Amino acid sequence: MDLTAGKAMFKKELAAAKKKSGGFIQDRFVKMSDTSKKVPKISYIAGIPEWGWIIGAGVYLDDVEAEIMMMESKLNDHIRNKAMLSILFVLGLILLFILIFNRLNKVLKTDFSVINRFFKNLALSGNLIDRDQVRFVEIDRVAENANQMLIERKKAVSALGDSARKYK
Repeated sequence: MDLTAGKAMFKKELAAAKKKSGGFIQDRFVKMSDTSKKVPKISYIAGIPEWGWIIGAGVYLDDVEAEIMMMESKLNDHIRNKAMLSILFVLGLILLFILIFNRLNKVLKTDFSVINRFFKNLALSGNLIDRDQVRFVEIDRVAENANQMLIERKKAVSALGDSARKYK
């Protein structure tokens, strides 16, 4: 650093040190680990007027940027892992719902086939629905009402037969 640049830097440092809470200065410096180029550096400067001291500490911005990029990469990896876990969890839930839906669908098909057989055989046999085969409450109510209708029909047919015999 030449003498003029050194004096200008000292003026910046002195101005920052004179502030009650100190201050930041920014400039370009030759990095000790790589003397081939100047890199941006930010420093905090504070003064202790009672002792006549100026204290400062600084950091090269390219080091900070490298650290930020490394942290960003770690954060992106973490987000990617969490996203994959979330996707796997959601897919697992979807699979579970599909399995539950298929199971309920089978049970519902069975119940409807019981009701369907009943109505197909109603005209021929007059057998009641076996309600023990029905698992859904709503379908069981339909079966109960259908059985009640069949019982009422048998009573009506019987009463009609009694009435016909009575009037003969």
